[in-house]
Amino acid sequence: MMYNIKMTTRGRMTIPAEIRKKYGIKGGTRIRFIPDEEHRRIFLIPMTGKYFHALAGVLKLKRGREIDVADVGGREVGGDEDGGKED
Repeated sequence: MMYNIKMTTRGRMTIPAEIRKKYGIKGGTRIRFIPDEEHRRIFLIPMTGKYFHALAGVLKLKRGREIDVADVGGREVGGDEDGGKED
């Protein structure tokens, strides 16, 4: 399915409800933008609990150490302390 979305002059877009529901995107969900310069496209990755579970096992930890998805809180390492909220 394809959607045409208009961006506002302030750089905001509304993600269609069908897409938000399918991918578990809710108010406050952080979305990673990954530009693909070669093919002139942008990938949008919702940073939901499902995303972090898919990364399970990617990080190698020292023996006996664990990371819980709840500890990450949907934030990137080195991300904004306020969770990306606008002023």
